[in-house]
Amino acid sequence: MTIKKSGAKTRSLLFAATILGGLGWGATAFAQSAAASDQDQQATSLEEVVVTARKREERLQDVPLAITSFSSEALEDAGVQTLRDLSYLTPGLTINSGGSEFGVSPVIRGLTNLNGGAGDANVSVFLDGVYLQNASATNLALIDIARIEVIKGPVSALYGRNAFAGAINYVSAIPNEEFRARAEGTLGNDGMQTLVGSISGPVVPGILAARLAAGYDTFDGSYTDNITGQTAGGFEKKDIQGVVSFTPTERLSITAAAYYGDDFFAQSALGYNVGNCGARTAATAIVPNVFTQYCGRLEPDAQPVEVPALASSAGVSGNQREVLNTSVHVDYDFGFGNLSYIYGYNDITQQRLNDFLGLRDGIRFELTPLAPGNPAQFVNLQETFGSDGNNQDSSHELRFASNQDQPFRWAVGGFYFDSEVTNTTIIGVDGRNIPAGRTLLSATGRQYLTADGRFAPGSYTENFITETQKSAFVGLDYDVTSQLTVSGEARYTEQEKSLLIVRSTSCPATATGAATATCAAASGPNVQPIYPFGGPGSTTGNPSGSFEFSNFRLTAKYQFTPGIMGYASVADGTKGGGFNGRATVPDDLSFDPETNDTFEVGLKTSLFENRLQLNAAIFHIETQGIQISGPSANTVTPGLVTKNFGSTTSNGFEFEAVALPLEGVRLNLGIGYSDPKFNDDAFDFGTGPCALIPTCAPRLTTIQAPAGPRAAISLDGLQVPRTSKLQVSTGVSLNGSLSGGWDWFARSEFRYESKQYSLPNNYNYFGPRYQINARAGVEYGNYTLTAFVDNLTDDHTPETASYNSRLNDFNANYTLYLPQGRTFGLKLGYVY
Repeated sequence: MTIKKSGAKTRSLLFAATILGGLGWGATAFAQSAAASDQDQQATSLEEVVVTARKREERLQDVPLAITSFSSEALEDAGVQTLRDLSYLTPGLTINSGGSEFGVSPVIRGLTNLNGGAGDANVSVFLDGVYLQNASATNLALIDIARIEVIKGPVSALYGRNAFAGAINYVSAIPNEEFRARAEGTLGNDGMQTLVGSISGPVVPGILAARLAAGYDTFDGSYTDNITGQTAGGFEKKDIQGVVSFTPTERLSITAAAYYGDDFFAQSALGYNVGNCGARTAATAIVPNVFTQYCGRLEPDAQPVEVPALASSAGVSGNQREVLNTSVHVDYDFGFGNLSYIYGYNDITQQRLNDFLGLRDGIRFELTPLAPGNPAQFVNLQETFGSDGNNQDSSHELRFASNQDQPFRWAVGGFYFDSEVTNTTIIGVDGRNIPAGRTLLSATGRQYLTADGRFAPGSYTENFITETQKSAFVGLDYDVTSQLTVSGEARYTEQEKSLLIVRSTSCPATATGAATATCAAASGPNVQPIYPFGGPGSTTGNPSGSFEFSNFRLTAKYQFTPGIMGYASVADGTKGGGFNGRATVPDDLSFDPETNDTFEVGLKTSLFENRLQLNAAIFHIETQGIQISGPSANTVTPGLVTKNFGSTTSNGFEFEAVALPLEGVRLNLGIGYSDPKFNDDAFDFGTGPCALIPTCAPRLTTIQAPAGPRAAISLDGLQVPRTSKLQVSTGVSLNGSLSGGWDWFARSEFRYESKQYSLPNNYNYFGPRYQINARAGVEYGNYTLTAFVDNLTDDHTPETASYNSRLNDFNANYTLYLPQGRTFGLKLGYVY
């Protein structure tokens, strides 16, 4: 499929028109409305949003944190289905995704993950107060969510480790005494079909209530291989969610919740760009003018999308996950304070199998010659990447908080978390096309070759990770005056981790002669397990360790008027330490936590009888000990292990405005700007092609590394990769009445994200991204009919890009993970 996109000039005009038109219309309409007399108001006030971002119920406009909150109604109106959709409405938040909901990485204020997945996340995600450790299970189906809260800035003192850049809270809807039922169905293009239903109400009036929701969602994908007819980017999701609320007395309440998802995501839609800079491949006589790098803007439509057909005996082709999240909340009111306990248990099983290349015919490998001096011969083979994993964890949090209606308020508590993670990473080459009696010339290729073309391990790594975390925390608030409140939060954490690594080498079926005998003698018929740092039960070789750290947050809040509040805060954030599964020497086994210090000043306003809300925050972030690929202690390892190496600085601001200028008119504007830069102590050690790239060569230098002097590229002043400096979102919502009891509504959103660099060296970038969504419909009684279109311009800017390692004899292309294209359809809903 050849991707079509609107020109940059057209999109820029759409962008400018939307911004200027929305602001101009909004300013004029609001001025007219504000001038109206109190007796002739033309607009109702904005809703009072209540959040629990600080572990207690508070009005959003009273909380001295930068928070964007979305109610279930707001999520429904905007058509939000994934975290990516949520980011379109949230200034300061972007989502990096590997082409599906299976794996997402939230980025807040330019603080992104640079460790290649070796460590913890930068942003903590919670469901009903329970931490979701597994990144592949944080993108939940929103079938029965009361609200989502996005907290921007480090809140490690409040939430614990990994709330390094912020946190995202899913809050489930809680049943009450009101009986409610809902059903909703959607039909759209590319095989889109969705069905969601929920029911809620009392079981024992006044004592026991329950909610149950279920959803089914399927989509064929936006991309089709024009040769094979296979599609990519589709999914099938089956999810169920239930909540039970038990209130036997006025003082005691118990809430139990469970979420189960059985979701399948087909192969990701991949594009690719052929190398255009750096050194040429060593095999230029075979593949002339092929470069090892790509410089400049990565173009999603440079090549037609190809969807390889994986071997039918390979098992799952794509990404399969089973998610079980459970929680129990117990609250008891002693009168002078409240005791709360939260228990959580999560069990996530996942299986992945994806083509490594995005090329339907695979990539070229060189065969052993038929005889000395014969010309080279080749065969095209597919490379596959897969993983099998299971994550089980449980957590306990106990908190005692004083009453909130007194000048001095406090909370103390403790937290305990333990988890077991098993993950097998498998890399293979599909060898079915190799002629009988031949094998691959490259020893590297042979290492990954499967015996019979099935997805049996060619080479695998198993990681068995156990972790416990213990924390103690305290929070204090004091009303110095009726206008001034000072707050402090502190937390001490001890994190213990251990890792058992199992690697393998394989005995290729195509090996001959002495090689076969040697391999079989050493490893049996096929695979030889290797324990590089000890085996099962080892007390000295397996890496384990304890990471101890403390976090704080200090805040001063001043209420200038009932509708204007300002605050200033200083806080630090911590991302947990960990181990390198690919370490080759003991000195490379572990890396320490990454930390940041954040200084923030903010303003929150509710004006004109709460028909206008303006919120703004300015921040400065200093990050130390960034977890990045650094110099190995092994002289032959080119920097492919995670190290704490260097620092970054990010400055920026966020601005949000919501207005009801006229009856039936709602306007939204959000702007997020961050400028994350590497400091002069940050380096990249992939120096191979740098000398031949004009923008890179002047940055070549030598530094003193643990194993001696190392060539390096200075990153000083370069933009941190996978971050957008600027995000702008606008929205216009209209509604009114028709005759005969009918009502109508219409809504449109626009999102702009500036370009992102894919690597620290800033050789190449993708973007900017433009997203326009629109929906309109009618309501009659309990029924609602909505027509919608998302990604109106069919923008295919990659969600992320990577330079994947290749196992063949020649070179890699740059792989682009493409987003969902234009989708449209009709949705019918019924609420009782």
